[in-house]
Amino acid sequence: MHWLRLQIVISVGLSCVGGVSFWAQSAGEINGDPVVYMFIGGELIVAQGKGYFPVSTMSKRHIFVDQGTGTKKVSKNSSMLLKLQSTVSSSLVEISNLDMAYSSTLPSRIEAQAISDMLRHQMGTEQEIAILEKLRIGGGRTRLNYDVIEEMKRETQEYQEGLRDHSKLASDDAEDKFDTLHLQFDLLPEEDYNDAYIAVAVSFELSRQSGSKSGSQVVAEYIGKLQAGRVETVKFRRSLKTFFERGSKCEIFLFHGEGEQIATNLSRRLQPLDSEQYQVLLEKIGGS
Repeated sequence: MHWLRLQIVISVGLSCVGGVSFWAQSAGEINGDPVVYMFIGGELIVAQGKGYFPVSTMSKRHIFVDQGTGTKKVSKNSSMLLKLQSTVSSSLVEISNLDMAYSSTLPSRIEAQAISDMLRHQMGTEQEIAILEKLRIGGGRTRLNYDVIEEMKRETQEYQEGLRDHSKLASDDAEDKFDTLHLQFDLLPEEDYNDAYIAVAVSFELSRQSGSKSGSQVVAEYIGKLQAGRVETVKFRRSLKTFFERGSKCEIFLFHGEGEQIATNLSRRLQPLDSEQYQVLLEKIGGS
């Protein structure tokens, strides 16, 4: 398996929505402990058919989406996206010991396919030779053209050598391609949370030529219960689209319960607010 270990870059190629004009006026030194944390979060949305539905909650095996008329259970592997938005959280979860790596299953899949093709071709040739050797006409054994049999064997050998060469070229071509995400980190919450889960947005290049074609993918994973002051280690692996490692970036979003967002030390534009600043923020939102 082909591996690549990356340094985490806190960025993602997604558009930010929602008003954030209050940022500059709300930022600054706080007086006392923070009441809330303001940050750029993301609403997790699942694509189902021709519609897009917000995630209402998540379990170990499924995602539950709000369809307006009711809740529907869908696969964790469903197509997802994140709608970025400014929001607030009553507490902070610290993410530490973050370790992310990409690996590729492409070389092993290419090799397995080549072996399968060679065995299938060899089996077909052996069956044809066996039929020739057993063929009888009028009760007497047919005089075989051994040159034909030898030619079939040579063609089989040449075919197998060609497959091996093609497999090697394909494996070399896949050297800088990846299709699997490996993620591990520790969470340290300030308060208790039930049914916590994360969404990871990954942006990447789809072509060897930098900037020519880019893509992104969002994956989610259930965590469960988080206890205040207790470290929880999260580790998971998820398949992605095939991509090139150049310029790959990621961003982690944390949720709990019914889609409520939680601020982390890695959240974009993280800003602690004291009670006075929070009141100013509420007044600005109410007056907008």
